[in-house]
Amino acid sequence: MGCRVCVKVWIHFIAGDNAGHNNLVGHMNGGKPKYIFRDCMCLNHEMSSPVSQCCLITLANIQAAKLRDDGLTDLCKKDIINAFEGVPLADQRHGLLGCVPSEMLHVSGTGILKYMFACLINLIGSPHQKKKTKKVLTNYINAWS
Repeated sequence: MGCRVCVKVWIHFIAGDNAGHNNLVGHMNGGKPKYIFRDCMCLNHEMSSPVSQCCLITLANIQAAKLRDDGLTDLCKKDIINAFEGVPLADQRHGLLGCVPSEMLHVSGTGILKYMFACLINLIGSPHQKKKTKKVLTNYINAWS
């Protein structure tokens, strides 16, 4: 239109932990929720599947759920009003759910790393147990051959 403009990209990235993000988006934290994670409709028994069939919750899903009795409860969400109501977000499809990433401690199992190393030492032995370590490794390799 003949005018110079300056375009600035607005990116929302909200850092926090799982409990804080769940509160922010109104995800039910306690009890035995149908959907464990805040942004997808994966059932508990599907969470460990190596081939994910995950269906992410969209703003349209939430709007449709608000029109049904217990619709939000079925999505494991609470009807809340927070500071992000009416704020234009970068993720137009998923809204605030797309702006609250998972923190690595829980998602990657980083919290259990120390236990994983303890299990490895139990499986293959410590440096002081050379013969036992060699035998365990040989048995392990033979079992997978």
